Formats: sequence, structure tokens, C-alpha cells
Amino acid sequence: MIASLLGMCGCQKKIDPITLGEWLKELDEKAGIFQFSQKEPYFSEIDETNEAYAYVQAAVEWKIVRPEDDFELDQDLDRKWAAYTLSNLTNEAFEAKAEIKDIASSPFQEEIRHTVDLGWMELKADGRFGPDQIVEREEAEKMLEQAAAYINHRTFDTAEPKIETKNGSRFLEAEPSVFNEAALQGIYGKDTALQIGDIVHWTDRKGREFCYQIIDRNEENDQCTVAFKNIDIEDEIDSLQLSGNEDLDFSQADIFQGSNEIQEQASHRDTAEEHLQNAAIRSLQKTFSFHDFNIELTASGSSLAAKVYRSMPYGTEIAAQVILNHVHIDYAWNSAQKDLRNAYFRIDFQSEEDLQIENEQVKKLYGDFSKVSSDHFLSSLKDLYQAKNDAAETSIEICRIVLPIPSAPVLHIDLSLELRLGITGKAQLSLIQKNAVGFETKDGAMRFIKENTGKADASIKASAKLLSGINFDFCLLNGTLMDAGIEAGAQANVKTTAHLYDEEGNMNDVQTDLPGDIAEQAADENENVLICTDITAHWVADVNLNSSSTLAGRFGFGREYELLNEDSAPLIPGLNAHFENGQKVDACTRKNRKHLPTAEGIAVAKHICLKAYSFTVHQGSTYQIEITALPEGYEKTDLVYESSHPDAATVDANGTVCGHSAGSTVIAVKTSDGKHQIHCNGMVPTVQ
Repeated sequence: MIASLLGMCGCQKKIDPITLGEWLKELDEKAGIFQFSQKEPYFSEIDETNEAYAYVQAAVEWKIVRPEDDFELDQDLDRKWAAYTLSNLTNEAFEAKAEIKDIASSPFQEEIRHTVDLGWMELKADGRFGPDQIVEREEAEKMLEQAAAYINHRTFDTAEPKIETKNGSRFLEAEPSVFNEAALQGIYGKDTALQIGDIVHWTDRKGREFCYQIIDRNEENDQCTVAFKNIDIEDEIDSLQLSGNEDLDFSQADIFQGSNEIQEQASHRDTAEEHLQNAAIRSLQKTFSFHDFNIELTASGSSLAAKVYRSMPYGTEIAAQVILNHVHIDYAWNSAQKDLRNAYFRIDFQSEEDLQIENEQVKKLYGDFSKVSSDHFLSSLKDLYQAKNDAAETSIEICRIVLPIPSAPVLHIDLSLELRLGITGKAQLSLIQKNAVGFETKDGAMRFIKENTGKADASIKASAKLLSGINFDFCLLNGTLMDAGIEAGAQANVKTTAHLYDEEGNMNDVQTDLPGDIAEQAADENENVLICTDITAHWVADVNLNSSSTLAGRFGFGREYELLNEDSAPLIPGLNAHFENGQKVDACTRKNRKHLPTAEGIAVAKHICLKAYSFTVHQGSTYQIEITALPEGYEKTDLVYESSHPDAATVDANGTVCGHSAGSTVIAVKTSDGKHQIHCNGMVPTVQ
């Protein structure tokens, strides 16, 4: 009775629904469906002025909804519409099996059964589906995650490619013992089974792919001489079906270093081609050079690693590394008569990139700036820096790799690896990323596959760039069916501000394009110059799918997009900030100076300032902590000092640190009333 009364009073559980328009938009975003070809609206009421126009057009072309469907964008999503759109998203043939009691009148019976079979939607205990029941937002989000994971992680059974040529020609892998490329002639053994009309292909020791059709053969003197003609595989193939998956094994690869750029540098005494042999390998470790960079390349099993290092002309030491791990591909292709019906290409891989840039010779290179007036500091330093600096942007071609697909000898992966560096000053970057990139096509429509997770460590004093360029070509004989390239890594930008003080303590702020580390080191002992830096750092991931050299690209499926950029992917939370003397602050604290009316002559500031915030003190030696500024009303006698690890180093009441044993300590410098505090780091090295 009470329950009935509550029902009559309308005391029902409130739900948080999602509209069908919101659902279609999120479904498009999760599935990577962004593009459409037809400008004319599929629904007259959803034209170009409607904010839903783009995602509805894209959903129609992927056949998630159809132009004849009758719906309103602001209607609440119910279970039948959820099932209908999710089933259409999968792009797969299915045989629905679920027995459901209450969908006989639904226009989406098969789609409902399909989503139940997939496990994305469940039946009630009595076997009913509830097609008109409104879907809660939380449940909708869960179904979207399941559907996106399903379509973005397809697996395909590896099958031998089915190739039909227009003239019924055979495809054979057969490298001639002698090949005259100019005359298009090859020599085989007399007992060769090659016939006129056969299409033969092979890869030579330089990684070049050859594919010709035999137009004549002549047996003489225990050998068979054949005449070839050039062919375009695209023109010869009438239909092509293939599918599979593969973990790339670098121990089975042919690895090459010899791009056109390196060949043009052949006059150099030390080139990559002289060191890296073009041969199949089980494990490879080689050192070679490229444009004055030394490169150590290691390849085996599922890993490819390259270390790059160089000493620059003006003392900058560069060390970088890129590692490619666990590359897996999933692929499918179905074309007929130059019509690509369906295709799927996904590459999963992990990459690690490291960069360290150091220059400890700034003072030696530019001289002593401790006595240079604030008026001339920047102009003098800039003149010297422009004449002597190691700033550069460079692309380093590491290698090109040809990896066979054992189950399909006519297929192979052609992978190229580059490292791109931007160098201005001191920086350390360490990146680990897991990427998945690719695409799927269906009846002329295309969607993107894009996943990325990463973690980073960084210490940045100057602008820097660290990118690995990886390109995967999926090749059939001497042609490329589809490709995916990604340029991924990080970029850091540092803006440098110099605070210049005159004799009266008045400050002038000047932004400069000098690297932060150069300016900081030059101003280190100049009491009239203080340097601040503002750091912004972000992930970079640019993807290029199906270039014009690929068959998929010529079918119209070439695309480029940004996966990560400055707006969407900060590198490390909290790294984008303002720094003074290497210390992060909420906002710049540099102000016009006042002087304490004491003999100490220490500047007034909002907090305690030290001359150095890190130092080294040897065992048995001492180091004096120097105070450069105090809050107004305090003197040095108001300070107390504390060591976090007195076994390594102790500090007395005057700020004198004594080193005792190898280790490190943090010295806290506080005012006696506890209102102000600063820290500095001390290192006690091991006795050599």
C-alpha cells in the first residue's frame, strides 16, 4: 500500500539521460569518425548552420544512422536506438542469435540481438530487453567505451593473400643470379619453372624491390635468359583480399642505412654506408656517423635502439636515444577493380626517447660578465652568443628496415626511423609512449584509430625539441598498399626575461631570445642582473595516413591529423610555470630594490634569497651559505639553519656547512619566528 502511494505521488528514481544528439557526437569522437564527403545535408533540418551538422554527416557516411531514419537530436537515448547505432558502428556481418521476448515490433530487431550477443547490452531477468527504456548517461558511457575498444582492437586471422590478375598471371619470388637492369634481362638456372607471363619479384641486398613480368625466355648453355617488362601492380591486379596480424621481429629484418641524403655526402671520410652492412641479421650492433653525429644502432628480437651523440663546436654536448619496442600490426584489405571496399590497418608500438644537452663552458666561451653594467649586459652577451652558439635543428636518418611477413611472402613492412632534435641550450627530456595509430575504411568512408599514453621526466633551461619520426609502409611486392607515419615526442619552449637594476635599485624588465641557461650562467655573479624563465612544454604527435605513393592514398584515403599538441597535451603537470633561480614560483617576485638601513647592505625581498641553491662541499671542507636578500625588518642574526642529514653535512648558526661523509643533505634556512623559509641542496662527493 505504501509502495503504491509512493508510486502515485511520483516518487520515482531520477535518472540522468543522454540525448541522441549527444550520443552520436560522443560515438563519432570515440570511434575516430570525423570526416565526411557530402556537403548537402542528409537531413534538411540539420544543415550547415546547425552545430550537429558535422557529426551527423559523418555518422551517416559511416552508416551509423541512415538518411531515412526518423529521429530528433534532442530526444532521450533509449535502448533500441543505442543498440541500432552500436551494431551499425561495428562494420561487420553478423548472425544474431539472442532470443528476446519484447522486440517483435521494433524496427531494429537484428541490431538489438547483435549488441546482446556482443555483451554490450544485457537482458532483464525475465528475458526482456526493454527497447523503449531510457539509457542513463553513465551506462551510455560504458557502452561507448566497450564499442570503441572492440572496433579499435580488431584481430584478423592470418590468411594467404588471394590475388587475381587480369590475365591469370602467377606471382613468384625469384631473384635472378644475374640481373641487367638497363636491358631488363635476368639469368636463371636452366631448370627454372618460370614461364612467359609470370610476374616475378625479389629484394636485392640494397633493399630495393623489383617486380617484372616475363615476356620472353631463352634456354642456352645450361642457363635460362628471360626478358622482363615493367609493370604497375595496381594495373595488373583485378582483385586482392588479405588479412592477418604480426609481431615484427627485427632479428628477421634487412636493415639499411643509405638514403639519398647520405649518398650525397659520399665525399665525407666517414659515412654510414661504410659501417652498416646491408644484410639480413639475427642481432646487430654497429657504430657509424651521420652529419657529425655518432650513432650506435642495436637491433634484435622485438627491439630497435639507436643512441646518438655529438660534441658541438662551442662546447655543447648532445646525447639522445630512441628505442622502438613491441611493434604489432593488424591488417585487412579487400579491393576489386580499383575499388577499395574495406581496409583496416593498425600499428601498436612503444617508443622511448631521451635527450640530454649540456654546456659547462659558458663562462669560458663568453667571458666574465660579473662586472658588466646592467645597461650593456644583454647587448654584449647577445653579440657574443650570435657569434658563438651551437643552436641547431637537425633530422638524423637512423635506418630503414624491411621486415618480411612469413605467412605471406608477397607482403612486407618497410619501416624508416628518424630522430629530430631542436637544440638551443641546457635540457633533459625522458619520454616513454605507447601509441596505436591506423585507420579503417568502409564503403568509401574512413575513420581514424588513435591512442596514446605517455609519461615524461624533464629538466629544462632552454627551448628544446625531441621527436622520433617512424613510418610504416605496408607493401605488396614493389608497391605500397597503405602506410602510417607518426612524428611523436615533446617540445619545450622557454621565454627568458632579464631584470636589470640601475644604481638606484630601479628595475627594467627585458624579454630576450637568449637561452635561459646561457643568460643565467652569465648573470650568476652580477648583482644587477636577475634572470627569470617561463617554461611551456607539451607532447607532440602528428599522424600521416596513406601518402600519395600508396594505393589507399590514390583511392582517396590519405589523411593527416594532430593526435597531441600544445593545447591538448601538457608534458608534465606543473612544469609549465615561472622560475626564478631554478625555483618555481606562482608569479614573478622581482621588484624595485630597497636597501636595509644596516651595515650588512642586504636587499629587501618578499622571501629569503640565496646566492646559490645547490652546492658541493667535500669531506672535511666547509661551504658558506650566502644570503642576498631578506624580508623587510629581518637581519642575518634572525636566521636559523638546519641540515636534514647531519651525518653527511652539518651547518652552524652562521650558515657554515661542513662535509662529513658521502651523501646529500637539504639545508633549511628559516627566520627565527618561522614566518619565512628557503632550502638549498648540498652534495658531499665520495673521496676519490
